[in-house]
Amino acid sequence: MKYQLSFCEIEQISDSIFEVTTAKDAVIDERCAKEANDFWLQLREKPFCLLVNTIHSFSFSFTGAIEIGNNPLRTKTAILLGDKKNESEVETTLALKKTNNFSEETRGVLISSLRVRYQTVEFDKIDIHLHTLRDKQQFFDPDGIAEEMGISSALWPLFGLIWPSSRVMSHFLLDYNYQDKRILEVGCGIGLTSLLLNHLKADITATDFHPEVEGFLNKNVLLNGDKRIPFELTNWQEINTKLGLFDLIVGSDLLYEDEHVQLLSTFIQHHARKKCAVVIVDPGRGRLAKFSKSMATAGFSTVKTKPTDTSYLEKPFSGTIAEYSRQ
Repeated sequence: MKYQLSFCEIEQISDSIFEVTTAKDAVIDERCAKEANDFWLQLREKPFCLLVNTIHSFSFSFTGAIEIGNNPLRTKTAILLGDKKNESEVETTLALKKTNNFSEETRGVLISSLRVRYQTVEFDKIDIHLHTLRDKQQFFDPDGIAEEMGISSALWPLFGLIWPSSRVMSHFLLDYNYQDKRILEVGCGIGLTSLLLNHLKADITATDFHPEVEGFLNKNVLLNGDKRIPFELTNWQEINTKLGLFDLIVGSDLLYEDEHVQLLSTFIQHHARKKCAVVIVDPGRGRLAKFSKSMATAGFSTVKTKPTDTSYLEKPFSGTIAEYSRQ
């Protein structure tokens, strides 16, 4: 839904996300401030504050709006703020599309406005602490980097949650012979498996295609008091010679699309030692059989099992643990 004000157009993208496009010849003054504040009062149950920036990089702060560093934001930018009584805890919703030239200070302020949660995942006597996104409604792509990589706003938050398949993988690897192996996690997402293996002093390297994964991974390493996890931002179409070869390759819930079957298989083959084990946890997306056939052409045999105990999950797990080995 779109709303037209005298100096800008406001598009409601979701319940709490709005995008503002100021007119090219707009003169932002007190009249505009009153018009915008009246608009929010009518639309929301309580007042929201708005920071609008024009194409001329001239910024005007409406009542109570927060200043973002010293670097003016660009066109099509809206920041909506809730209760301003406690600025350090204010819940900020962002609608930022294809903005650029952010300073590190500015970007740090913006990403800190994502709604997050802190969780502890228990593995017997081991606790892994995680800083994750609060839910699937979060979105932050001010530079348009994710969009250029083909990551839509709907897909963007999926990396930042703990999914059942990653829990199954982590519990499975607790009893796995991972010692003295160089291990690669493919599509690590929030990195639960990598964080657990790292905590257990395993030689783990993490990869993902999402531009925000590394920042969350580094923060979670610090939360657990462990050493930094080597990370590579890569997709399965790239031949990344920096990664090298591995003895054990693991991945959870990776086969989202039909094209992923061959892409993932080829990626694994590029980074598998001649003698290598691969573990894939699949929740049942219907592509595991085709993936196993592709792995067989590369000399991998397959053993498929069901997890024996998933009492740590909220719902029953109907997926499969697929183990591939090549001698």
